[in-house]
Amino acid sequence: MKNFLLIGLAIIVLIVATVIVKTDQSSYVSSSGGMVLGVGGSAPTNSPIQTTSINDVDLLTQDGNFTIFLEALKNEGLLETLSGPAKYTILAPQDSAFASLDEDTITYLLSDQDTLRKFLMHHIAQGAITDKDLASDSAVQMLDGSKVNTSAITKSRGIVTSNGVIYKINQVLIPTNLLPQKPQGS
Repeated sequence: MKNFLLIGLAIIVLIVATVIVKTDQSSYVSSSGGMVLGVGGSAPTNSPIQTTSINDVDLLTQDGNFTIFLEALKNEGLLETLSGPAKYTILAPQDSAFASLDEDTITYLLSDQDTLRKFLMHHIAQGAITDKDLASDSAVQMLDGSKVNTSAITKSRGIVTSNGVIYKINQVLIPTNLLPQKPQGS
């Protein structure tokens, strides 16, 4: 009888270990306990919804890959708003995304308050927009009034926070009306 119990327990341990290994192949666990995809990764379609009990700003801060975006949010005075109870979806460009821009473009986007606010509002949507919502819509309405094509988002799995959803993106979304005007003939 003891042998049957030990064999049964061994089978259960093997099943649990297999599930853990399969989960670990597509993600890692952050220090906050929330599941976060690695840079540039894409989640398998059957992976569980990623959730954490911390808010949007705390998740971005703890991740460590959003220092430029967080600094822009801080300069615009949005950290408190995005830490509050209202639900927002944030398309958060990682620092590596800003590295692909030239220095003049970054300076232009971050130096003027009006431009900075429009730039940030182009990365934030009202409400918690989940992966399921993205699958059924072709565009997301952002706070600046524009729509962002969901193809810019779907390479990343949404992380559900206590006050919204964050999508880690590997590009900086710049509305064409915010790009500096080049002189004619250039």
